[in-house]
Order: sequence, then structure tokens, then C-alpha cells
Amino acid sequence: MARVSIHIGAHKTATTYIQGRLANSLALLEQHGIRYVELTEFRRAVTSQIVSAPEAATAFLRDLLENTPELLVLSDENIIGWTEQLYETGRLYPNLSQRLGHVLGSLSGAEIDVFLCVRGYESFIPSLYCETIRHRPFISWDEFNATFSPSAVSWVRIVDEILRLVPEHRLHLWEYENFGELEGRVFADLLGKDLALEPPGQGSARESPSAKAIYALEALLPVLERKEIRRLLPHVSRELPRSAGYSRFDPYDQAARGSLADNYRRDIGQVRKRYPRIGWITE
Repeated sequence: MARVSIHIGAHKTATTYIQGRLANSLALLEQHGIRYVELTEFRRAVTSQIVSAPEAATAFLRDLLENTPELLVLSDENIIGWTEQLYETGRLYPNLSQRLGHVLGSLSGAEIDVFLCVRGYESFIPSLYCETIRHRPFISWDEFNATFSPSAVSWVRIVDEILRLVPEHRLHLWEYENFGELEGRVFADLLGKDLALEPPGQGSARESPSAKAIYALEALLPVLERKEIRRLLPHVSRELPRSAGYSRFDPYDQAARGSLADNYRRDIGQVRKRYPRIGWITE
């Protein structure tokens, strides 16, 4: 039976970039006995079906596993949930156990490794907001931020939940802030070998809205419906892009930013101490 590598995100940690490189390297991967399911197909057949049609999702995954020579690679941050759930429920990935558990159960019998990238809270939470407003009627940062406490975004809790489903040594973590240096190692561990993957292609790294774009959209709240503002988001983002020198969205003052950074370092230290057998990708 083939082995399985499952990359579960998190959101806003270069997932689109990783998926783009894998999708552009299908022929190379096939030559090495590796099967990668492109994101659109995987979301259609699995991620969107876990709750509504779980038997169909399981059948698709079993068929993949039985027809993969050596290694099956899955990559979809939506396996564990959506960014807007933080706003809607006050918790980050509240259905992680159910969703990831279904995928793992569907692949029972295989040797499975799970891959997760973590990110500092001071930049991760604003990025979650920027992603959330792409998928629902527009809300302001203050409205978003008021629905959860800082402790709701916790890598300790996320790792705890994952390790109820997989053995400690089968979880691999790396920090987003170091991904530029670790990229080769991340792909080598994910694929079980070091391969010269193709670049991801244009548009694979989706830029978050700039601060000026978000403040411009917030200014429209008194005069437009929230759904109308959401439809304007891509247009305003194109006119006021970060790539043109507009600053990234950073709603925190220095004290709040420092507090969140301290919480992140504390939580990562706690994860390392609690679970010493996790496979940290660090070099």
C-alpha cells in the first residue's frame, strides 16, 4: 500500500505557492511513483463532501490510495476548516477533528504523515481577516476582532487536536517566517525525496489586500451593502496593491503586536516541550 503525505495548511502560510509547484510538476512526480491530486479536483471530490457526502469522499480517497504506486500527496488547507469560522464561531478550525479524522479514517491502513505550517499570531490573525472578507459579506476589522479572544487562536490547541488523530512522530511542523530558507527541505520531506520541482506559475502567490484597500472598503460601510463591498474587494485591491508600495494590513499597535508575538513564542515552546517527537523542519 502507498504511503500518504497530507499537507493541511494552515491558511495564509504559502499553501497556494506549495500547491502551485506540485501541480506544475505532475509529470516529474509521476516518474517517481508520486501521485498528487490537484486542488480543484480534491476540493470537488473530498473537501466539499466531508460533511454532505462523506461516503463519496471516502470512496474517492480509497480509489486514490489503491491506484498510487508509492506515495500519495494531498494538500488542502480546507481539510481542517475555513478562515471565516473564526468570525462565525469564535474558534479557529472548530471542526478540525471531525474533518481531518474523516480523511485519515478513509485512508486507514496506510502510513500517513501530516504536515502543518504555523505562523506568528501578530501577522497570522490579520491575514485570516483578509482571507475571511474574500468569502463572506464585508465586515470591518473591529467587527471581526470582537468575535474572539486572543486565546482562540492557539497552535497548542491545534496540535493537541491533530495528535489525538496521528502519532506524534508523524506530525511535521515548520514556521512560516522561515519558509524561504526551509522551502527545499519542506518539499523533500513532503515528497520523501529531493526533486527539482517546477516553479508555481503566475498568480500562485495571492497577495492580501493592502491596508489602504481595506480602509477604503471600510469607508463604504455607511453607503453600500456588505455584499456590494465584497464584490468591490478584488477591484480595490488591484488599484491599491501592496506590490505598488502600499503597506500590508497591520491593525495592531506596538504593545498588542508585541504581546501576540510573545504568546506565539510561548505556545511554540510549549508545543516543543509537550511533544518532543514532532518532526520540526528547521534546516
